[in-house]
Amino acid sequence: GVASPEVVAQSFQFPSMAYKELVSAVRLEAEHAILNGHTLDKMVLDWRLLDQDPAAGEGFRGILALVPQETLSVHLKTVQDAGLDPMIVDVKSLALWNAYWMLLGKKEPLSETILLIHLDAHMTHFIVVRGRETLIFARDVRVGTADSRDVWFSELNDSLLYAQSKKGLRSVDKVYMT
Repeated sequence: GVASPEVVAQSFQFPSMAYKELVSAVRLEAEHAILNGHTLDKMVLDWRLLDQDPAAGEGFRGILALVPQETLSVHLKTVQDAGLDPMIVDVKSLALWNAYWMLLGKKEPLSETILLIHLDAHMTHFIVVRGRETLIFARDVRVGTADSRDVWFSELNDSLLYAQSKKGLRSVDKVYMT
């Protein structure tokens, strides 16, 4: 999994349109989501559509991920230097969501809002989701177990306040931490 405060993972929604127009709309959405002065030509963009019935005229819902090319290259080189041949690369917070869904999520009500936290020595990954297909918020912060609890709780609080003010988060029903 790739993680960095410069990684972007977010949902998108567009009305029904031709696939070629959808590709352009996703690229435009990605350009608006880029952080810290990066440009789209220096980022790796990937996206996927969520399950839906296009014939129902619901439009398109999906998730896009943006990773700086340099960050991805460093991660891949580290894995390859260890003698491994990576087959799939995912954004770490999205991989956490997929693991949660496979292990526990199928037993949870789809209407519950879940905060997933992965904490390691130097980084924490926060992701707030509802059900299998609603990504509310994802963020990587350079704070981990090597930092004080006060710093970590401050980052958690700031992340949740941001999700409330900008992403429409109302409450969290459950928290899972790894």
